[in-house]
Amino acid sequence: PAALGKLHEIDLGLDATLRNIARTEAAKKRLEGGEPEVEEPTGKVRLRRDGKPWRGRKRRNSDDVKRDKLVEEVMKESRLEIYDEPDVDLPNGDQAADDRIAEQFRREFMDAISSRRQKAAQTTKKDPRAKEDDKPKGPKLGGSRSARAAMREQQEKAAKKR
Repeated sequence: PAALGKLHEIDLGLDATLRNIARTEAAKKRLEGGEPEVEEPTGKVRLRRDGKPWRGRKRRNSDDVKRDKLVEEVMKESRLEIYDEPDVDLPNGDQAADDRIAEQFRREFMDAISSRRQKAAQTTKKDPRAKEDDKPKGPKLGGSRSARAAMREQQEKAAKKR
């Protein structure tokens, strides 16, 4: 049946069921804001792959937080103005973070468009010192290259006679 996608349920016993219920209740209390009961250590030592005892992450307790606040206060008092700190935008209470980011993107996008339009306007202006090309512009109207060159020479001579 496992090959057909069916999983067999294995009973782990009453103590595993009770442990899961206790963990679920602790998680509910944590979500509601209450402090869960501290679990007593089981006495088993977890081992790493190499057989040495596993050490958990070093957790910060309230003494560490108090010490950090005191250090921050001292650092603020004796702060040297060497580095420029970035301006911190205070979030508006009525505007969500997505709205702020969207508004910032819209402003930057509109600025970029206007700068592109200004650059395009500057490049399309003709330089008065630039020479005008008398060569015909537009599609080739047929004939051989030499026939077109002869026609162009005739037009240039006619323009010079005027």
